[in-house]
Amino acid sequence: MKQVILSSVLFITSLCTISTTAKAQKGFYVGVQGAPQLSVMFNEDDVKANGSDYKSKFSQTYGVTGGYNFTSRMGIGTEVMYSTSKQRYTAPHASYTQQFSYVKVPLLFTYNSNPESKVVFTAKAGPQVGLLVKSKITNADDASLNGDNKDKYRDMVFGATAGAGARVRLAGNIYLHGGVRFDGSFSNIENKDHHGYTSGRAKTYDLNTGIEFGLKYFLN
Repeated sequence: MKQVILSSVLFITSLCTISTTAKAQKGFYVGVQGAPQLSVMFNEDDVKANGSDYKSKFSQTYGVTGGYNFTSRMGIGTEVMYSTSKQRYTAPHASYTQQFSYVKVPLLFTYNSNPESKVVFTAKAGPQVGLLVKSKITNADDASLNGDNKDKYRDMVFGATAGAGARVRLAGNIYLHGGVRFDGSFSNIENKDHHGYTSGRAKTYDLNTGIEFGLKYFLN
């Protein structure tokens, strides 16, 4: 009889633990995150003209995130990320780097694997809008050459974000997250109405990939 009672207690305790773990994945969450990333401003005409060094340039993105999991595995979310992108251009006797700073806000569909596991695998994807904050040209010493040239580029661009990684519980409802992150623009980032824009020029795209780390807190 004692063995039956003990087995029942252990079974109920296990169910409560599983229920608590699954519940911790549901509801609202908030967090902070950042990623060192590699960026490139791809333009087909510049590639053909051999006027650009299309090796990826180191940059970074960081910001806050929040969302709502309507089941223990699926939800929606958003981010507000401050992101820098760089592209170096070369000439016979000089080189310079075009640098951009964007605030990027995606609308994400999120998914995670079994929340009862110690390590939860995650994925996210969705459309994104990027708001240009500043744009400048710098030399090899990262000193500004011409101040702000923001008027040559569009104030708002549309694109997408995607990512995949894993999440582990640190304590209570606090989780550590890590994974890979991709984002890029669908629309041309250059301003065709600018007086210096070359007619018929190919579109320029902002492309980035990085390793993302962050903390999430589930509000339940």
